[in-house]
Amino acid sequence: MTTKKQSQDEIDIEIEYLRKRFNIYYNYMRMYYKQNQVISLSFLDDIRKMVYEYVERKKRKDLKEITKEINVLIREDLPKRNAMEVLRLFNTHLGEDIEAEEKKYLEKIEKIKKRGKIKTEAEYRLIETRLDELFLENPHSENWHEMDKLLGTFQL
Repeated sequence: MTTKKQSQDEIDIEIEYLRKRFNIYYNYMRMYYKQNQVISLSFLDDIRKMVYEYVERKKRKDLKEITKEINVLIREDLPKRNAMEVLRLFNTHLGEDIEAEEKKYLEKIEKIKKRGKIKTEAEYRLIETRLDELFLENPHSENWHEMDKLLGTFQL
């Protein structure tokens, strides 16, 4: 019975961590959108309501899915400088290892490259984001051309 209580405590700690992480993202994005004169922030507020509902209901799996989506949004929708600012905030306030996250991201890319085929929409978005990053670094690199070819392997 003690392990069940410990297990529930661990779940509660993780849910609280995911809530804090979302709040950091939410606050940063509100500031970012206001600075860039985005008129409506209702979509961000809708996500916030959903997160708080999931926290209240202790829906850890749903919170983890939102966290995955947020990671994609950070990488895809923010300029690199702003994405790094959010990651630094996660590091400062939550102790997240920025380099470990970057390594996981690149390992996912390598796994898809080795396979030679994109299987899911999420993988497509990963490769597309990496392609954009490589274009900014060197649009004529062999790696860029390899990623560009890989995008063509995805079929719905």
